Amino acid sequence: MDVVSLSTLTQEDSHYVERMSQIPDIRQSRITPIQRAIDSNSYVISPENLANKLLQELHSQPQETRPPTDS
Repeated sequence: MDVVSLSTLTQEDSHYVERMSQIPDIRQSRITPIQRAIDSNSYVISPENLANKLLQELHSQPQETRPPTDS
């Protein structure tokens, strides 16, 4: 018979789990101003900034998670 033993969380692990549970999933302080700008039709997206951010994100991903290229 095989036996698997799982260790319990250490006190430090529990501390980090508790802290993570206190972080909101949605950062309302960032969303509210953007939502207001969208609602007032004043939200402007820079195509250059968007392209740069997309390229930065693409290059920061490990090769195996990147979308396939046509090359």
